[in-house]
Amino acid sequence: MAEQDAYHRTRRIRSTTAARRLGNLGEWFFIATLVGVAVKLTLLICAGGHNTTAQLLGPLCALMPAASAAFVGIRAYAEFELLAHQSARMQATMQTAMADLETLHLDCPLASYELGAALYAVAISMLQDIAGWAQLFRMKTVETG
Repeated sequence: MAEQDAYHRTRRIRSTTAARRLGNLGEWFFIATLVGVAVKLTLLICAGGHNTTAQLLGPLCALMPAASAAFVGIRAYAEFELLAHQSARMQATMQTAMADLETLHLDCPLASYELGAALYAVAISMLQDIAGWAQLFRMKTVETG
């Protein structure tokens, strides 16, 4: 269970970081688009409609919103926030289970029953986690089809 806890901690951190970076990139490309359009309009107004730099900014200003949308789309499709929340939940489950296991008195009667019940609860949580992902991936397949 310690390995599962470490796995979910790492996955939560990576997913949170990826979501934040992709979101920031999408925002920065959007802002860069606005700045590029403002610069292009300023150049065109100042040059009377004919400016080589302004003409070069045109395709760039057309591509930057596409990049912005791509970053936001990848972030949404990859479900990074969902991964982070799911890992946080599983991490809490693992930590609770480990704490419960540490409090078991193995020399007491029926200790094996309590140990089995605790491990069964963890196994059920892990199976529910996997079932949720299986359902999500089936829906993703339908979305793309």
